[in-house]
Amino acid sequence: MKEVKEKKKFRIYPFFLGMALISFIAYLIIEIMNYTSFLNFIPKLLGIIVIFLFLICFIIISFKNKEKRKITVVVGSLLIILYSVFNCLLTLNIINLPNDEYIPNFYNQPLTVINEWKEKNNIEIIENYEYNDKIKKYYVIAQDKNYPTLSKDIEELTLTISLGPDYNKEIIVPNFIGLNYQDVLKYAEENYLNNVSFEFVPSANQLDTIISQDGSGTRKRSDKILFTVATNEENKETNIIDFKGKSLLYAQTWLARNGFKVDIKYDYSEKIDKDYVIDQSVINETKDPEVDTITLTVSKGKMIVAPDINNMSTEEINEWIMENGIKVKYNEIYDDNTALGDVVSSSIKKDDVVGVGTEIEITISKGNLEMIKVNNINEFVNWAETNKIDYQINYEYSNTIPKDAIIKTSHQIGEKIKIDDTVIITVSKGKSISIPNFIGMSKKAIQEKCSNINLSCSFKKGGLTENTKADIAISQSKKANTVVSEGTSLIITVSSGIIEKVNIPSFKNKTKSEIQSSCKSLGITCNFKYQSGYSSVNKDVCISQSKEGTINKGSSITITLSNGPAKTYTIIIDANQLSSGNPTATKNTLESKLKNACPGVNFNFKFEKANSGIGYLSPNSEVKVGSNKLVQGKTYNVIINSN
Repeated sequence: MKEVKEKKKFRIYPFFLGMALISFIAYLIIEIMNYTSFLNFIPKLLGIIVIFLFLICFIIISFKNKEKRKITVVVGSLLIILYSVFNCLLTLNIINLPNDEYIPNFYNQPLTVINEWKEKNNIEIIENYEYNDKIKKYYVIAQDKNYPTLSKDIEELTLTISLGPDYNKEIIVPNFIGLNYQDVLKYAEENYLNNVSFEFVPSANQLDTIISQDGSGTRKRSDKILFTVATNEENKETNIIDFKGKSLLYAQTWLARNGFKVDIKYDYSEKIDKDYVIDQSVINETKDPEVDTITLTVSKGKMIVAPDINNMSTEEINEWIMENGIKVKYNEIYDDNTALGDVVSSSIKKDDVVGVGTEIEITISKGNLEMIKVNNINEFVNWAETNKIDYQINYEYSNTIPKDAIIKTSHQIGEKIKIDDTVIITVSKGKSISIPNFIGMSKKAIQEKCSNINLSCSFKKGGLTENTKADIAISQSKKANTVVSEGTSLIITVSSGIIEKVNIPSFKNKTKSEIQSSCKSLGITCNFKYQSGYSSVNKDVCISQSKEGTINKGSSITITLSNGPAKTYTIIIDANQLSSGNPTATKNTLESKLKNACPGVNFNFKFEKANSGIGYLSPNSEVKVGSNKLVQGKTYNVIINSN
């Protein structure tokens, strides 16, 4: 009996050892299932290692049959069981202990979770945004502080937030010609190509293969790419599959592949992401593409009802924006009636319905605008225009304030500027100077005078004058006694010297060559022209001149030369040269003949109605059939019979 009792006692501590092992394994599994980050797992891992070492020790002890160690195994196993159960309850949040909280691991967590933690711990969150293909939009990519940092030991935490895929990112789009369109569709969705379309055309090429591709190589994800796919000519009745939860691109491509027309409607959805199918008009039914049109209802994202943004804080607005995937553009203006940091206006009103990705514009108050210290006019103008302030610039002379420096402003530094105020600044024109009369002064004297009164004088050469010597002022760019600022530029025109006079004789009855020789020796320019008619004076002999007597050397005169006596031409008009029945042909023939044979003679061609002799010369014509004597300078009427 004694032996039996001892055997039963001997089996007690293996039971506790087994329970300790089971509880340890359960604790290990729960910790692994609730793993969030390696840094947070380190202290728990150390505890697990210690427990494991204790278990090994107790197992070794249990093999040694010594009475005094049995109680040690039982007590140790019991402690391991209690430790494991207690930590399991902590890990599963069934119980909580008051302790200092470590910074959580926010990786792949939404901003809403971070905002709750921020408010609880009174920690400022600095948000940096970057595009990321793997992390959902407005979810955390990384943080600058991690375990084992205590929340109480920090004042701010910098988070890198995902903006989702960057659709402006350039990628290398392969050439897919010859591949199955389904592989290309999969590639497009996996690589976030958001402007892809497929066109199915009858082709002798292998069914469902890409036969042409409009766009390959280096492309932006948002660039349009059109794939042409080989199909057969017949569109058969087809069983319509379920597109719910699939992308619009996938659904459209599948339906186009089977020859169906598509009608797309959009609606809001709490569960289905934007641009994915919510519902369809036909599911799992056989339809004829020649007859039936398939209607797809596509998600616009969740329906978002706008709050009263004008009465929200910036933090509340940011939280609402992040929660709902809204895009925002912030403007800042000074506003008399709105406190610093409050909303002045927004592009949406309370209860407006918007979709995910909608861009709104919010204007934030910069508080009261106050007059700042400005050092120069450019600085003032930039400040005024940046802040959309009405302004006015006045100028006045000052003997104490340098030119272009600000003398005064209508508002004192720090003074409040109202929305409808006009800020007036007065700018110095520098010291005032009354411009002297420089006309008649020498260039040297003018230079000294300008230097003494701080004028910027430059000189230019004028022409020859009647009585003013060279380098004496004959005009100035600003009138005498005009009031200007110091440093004003002034242009003085000085004489090139006194004009030399020459005596022009009479050139009448002189030949052209004689006149040219005389003009050259006198230093004047002679321009020649011929009289309009003819005279008894020989050709190229002067019959008149524009000037005679004393004139300025270098001047021009006009000489009129004779055309000489008029010539008389004898010309015979043959009747055979006239075109019977064709007045125009007769005119053209005579016009060419007469002008070539009689230079200097003028002809006036006319048509005269006649009952007969059409195309022949009229009895009233001054030029007739037969011999004609025609004199230079005279005008003769050539009259031709016409219908």
